[in-house]
Amino acid sequence: MMSKKIEQLGISAETALLEYNLAPLCSRRDIAMLGLLHKVVLGQAAPQFSEYVFLEPLRNVPRGWRAASQRHNKQLHDPIDGTRSRASQRSLLGLIYSCNLLPQYVVNSRSVSAFQGKLQNGFKHLAKSEFPCWETFFRDGVRNSSSTFYQQIFK
Repeated sequence: MMSKKIEQLGISAETALLEYNLAPLCSRRDIAMLGLLHKVVLGQAAPQFSEYVFLEPLRNVPRGWRAASQRHNKQLHDPIDGTRSRASQRSLLGLIYSCNLLPQYVVNSRSVSAFQGKLQNGFKHLAKSEFPCWETFFRDGVRNSSSTFYQQIFK
């Protein structure tokens, strides 16, 4: 609905993000949920989340990663292995994959606000480069991109 109102004003989603720091609703939702995952990393999340979201023991190598140098040191356990429903992939749990692919310096953010600012800057980079479907990149696009490309959007 917000997108339609912005379009009625003659402002594109890219302009709203780049000039007014107003990301599309789907992007803001993903940034908010990634912020919750970062709270888990920081040890600030409510204890009820620990049943579903927790740090992966360092000895376990996340799927799809060949080089240890590409992984940050705060990997979350990813329960989405292709056997789960599409609904669970669209949930908070589906964003763990994106969180685990983030560069170390993004994950090292000492506050959720700083972390989310870096995520929004990633969206800005994608929007500037006219990347297709940039609004849903954390949810959908990251699975179809290389880890190198994903990590470079934050520089």
